[in-house]
Amino acid sequence: MPPAAALSAIAAEPFDAKAAARDELEWWIIRRERDQYTTSDWERFIAGVASTIYHRPPDAIGEYAKLRVQAMSFRDERGENITEADWTTIREMLERAWTALAAAVRPTS
Repeated sequence: MPPAAALSAIAAEPFDAKAAARDELEWWIIRRERDQYTTSDWERFIAGVASTIYHRPPDAIGEYAKLRVQAMSFRDERGENITEADWTTIREMLERAWTALAAAVRPTS
């Protein structure tokens, strides 16, 4: 069983593993074609993958996607000059992103 399908099988709400994998691959492709896509495109694809997995509308996951893209862009801007302090900043940005995702997918009572 492919890993995504195995994850879907144990998830509280199974998801379309093939769609998630397809969208994740698309994200990897557009990330490397920087001259053809914008950071808004990146956000849309990241939110789409999470939406497929967590059964939430992409706009509900938008903050997570936005923060991840900000972290990626920050890293890209630093290039060869990245410092340990920059990595700390990136880690903090990603922690905020994952916190936003957790809040977006947390079941409401």
